[in-house]
Amino acid sequence: LGHGSEGNAASSACDEWPAGTTSVMLRNIPNRYTPEELLEEVVQKGFEGAFDFFYLPTDFGTKKNMGYGFLNLRSPSLAESFRRAFDRKRLTRYVTQKVLEMSPAVTQGFEANVLKYLKNQAGRVQNPWFRPMIFVPNEGSGSPWCCMTLCEEHLPE
Repeated sequence: LGHGSEGNAASSACDEWPAGTTSVMLRNIPNRYTPEELLEEVVQKGFEGAFDFFYLPTDFGTKKNMGYGFLNLRSPSLAESFRRAFDRKRLTRYVTQKVLEMSPAVTQGFEANVLKYLKNQAGRVQNPWFRPMIFVPNEGSGSPWCCMTLCEEHLPE
């Protein structure tokens, strides 16, 4: 009996995220999803403008995602709202048994994520849809957010 209560305490403790978490890792993303399709589902749930960094690693051989991705939300409260909306839920575009699992990413924050991926992968990825994406306010146009892919020329000196 004692082991069961300890197990429950441990699992509820695992549900607590470190204070200040903004970057999340999503696991169990169905491999058929393209970055565009996944972002469309995120926006449909009310998160347009809530994130500034998105990366869905792709297997270049199959041209399908690798089943995990990263998103940086603009604040810890948005990250918690995103978690409530997507953690342990199924995505809806395709019929799937996969249930999303979410955890704080090892790399936290917009700048840290941008620098990590620019330094590690920017020069190797030719197709812009396979690169990490950043989202910035887009003043004076029909769309409130502008998406840019990361590339080598954005590397800091």
